[in-house]
Amino acid sequence: MASVNANVNLTSQLASHIVVPLTTFLNGNNTLFSESQPWISDLRCSDQLSQAPMICHAALDSDTNCDRFKLHLPYSQHTLIWEVIFDRRRNNQAPDFIFGEEDKDFNPDSEKLESLSYWNTSNANCFSLVIKELLLQYALHQEKLLGANSRLSFECSKLRTSKDFDSFEILVKKKNTNGYNSYFEANFLIRINLKSESLPHLKAGLNKSIQDFYANLLVTMVSNDTANVVTNLQINPWLEKLLGSNTTKQCPRWGGSNASSLLEYLTTVQRYLQDKINRIGENFTRRKELIESFKQHFNGALLEYDSENYTSINLLLVTSGFYFILHGNVNYYLRVNIIFLLHFG
Repeated sequence: MASVNANVNLTSQLASHIVVPLTTFLNGNNTLFSESQPWISDLRCSDQLSQAPMICHAALDSDTNCDRFKLHLPYSQHTLIWEVIFDRRRNNQAPDFIFGEEDKDFNPDSEKLESLSYWNTSNANCFSLVIKELLLQYALHQEKLLGANSRLSFECSKLRTSKDFDSFEILVKKKNTNGYNSYFEANFLIRINLKSESLPHLKAGLNKSIQDFYANLLVTMVSNDTANVVTNLQINPWLEKLLGSNTTKQCPRWGGSNASSLLEYLTTVQRYLQDKINRIGENFTRRKELIESFKQHFNGALLEYDSENYTSINLLLVTSGFYFILHGNVNYYLRVNIIFLLHFG
C-alpha cells in the first residue's frame, strides 16, 4: 500500500493514500474519470484468519486496523466493485483482489502486473499503478468479449486505430445466456476532444477547465440487433452553459447521412459541437467590433461597457439640453436592444 509501513495502521491511510492519489493518478493518465471519482466502502478487519471478517464501523481516521475494503471504480457508465485484501500483520505485502460477480471470467495475467509483482511501498503511487495495470487488462478483456459479434468487433477495431478518439472505455453486459437467444449489450464511452482556439476571451476565466475541453459520448449497441443504437451525449455544466441548454437534445441522431459506423458518427458529433464553439467565437468577435464602433462614434459619452463579453454598453447623451442614458444590450444574433433612461436636467 502507498507509503504504509508496519507502524502505520491501514485504515487511517485509506483516504489520503488510496482514494486521493488514485483519483489524481487516473485523471492524469487519459482515463474517463473526470465526472465520477473512485470511492471505497465496506471496510472490514480480521482479528484472526480462523475468524470471519467483521465490518469495521470506525471512521477512516480511526485506529481500527481494517485490512480489506471494496473499491468502486466508475467505468463506462457502470461501477466496477473490486474487493481489495491486505494483511494488516504484513503491511508491506501486496494486496489480493476479488473481482465482482459480473467479472468472474476476468482473469488478469499476473506476469503483466509488474507493479503487483514488484510491490514497493516507498512509491506513493504503488496502489494506483496496480489499478491502472488491472484496468488496462480489463479493457482488453472487454474487447475480447466483443469478438462474439463481428459487427461490434469491427467497430472496436476501427476505434482502436483512430487517432482522434483514442480515449474510450468499453463494457459488455450479458443480457441473456439461454442458448440460441443469448445476446449481450455493449457500452462504448468515448471522449470527444474539442478545440478552444476560437474562444480566446474565455481562456483566462476557465483556468483549468479550458484544459478539459471535451464531451463524452455513450453509444449502446446490442449484439442481436446492431441497427438499434442508443446514443447519449454528455457535457459538463459549464460547457452546456456555454453552448446552450439544447445542445444535447439537438445532437445529430445515429443513422442516415449522419453515420453508417461508430467512427463516422463520432466525427459527425465532433463537427456539430466544434461548429457551435466556432460560432460562439465568431459572435464574440462581432460583438466586440460593434461595441468598439459605439465607443468611437459616441466619443466622450461612454459611461461603462462590458469589457469581458461585450454584451452591453451605457452612454450618456445630451440633445438640446435634454440628458438621457442610452443602455444597449447585444444578444447572440447581434441585435441591439436600446433602452432610454430619461433624466430631466
